[in-house]
Amino acid sequence: MAFTDRISLLRKQMEKWDVAAFFTSPDANWQYLAGLSRLGGGPTKTRQHGIDFACLVVTQTNVTAFIPE
Repeated sequence: MAFTDRISLLRKQMEKWDVAAFFTSPDANWQYLAGLSRLGGGPTKTRQHGIDFACLVVTQTNVTAFIPE
């Protein structure tokens, strides 16, 4: 299934449940929905840049990945 189809299905569920936004950390959901590689679990250099603050936010109009430097 294409990423755009996955986002569309999520948006339909969000509308059904009256949810304004879906938020996920950089885990399997992140990779499944947007095709972005999972973050974390890597070497110290990766952790130094605050992956704790990385997230994916899906709304009815946007998909935004917040990825620290």
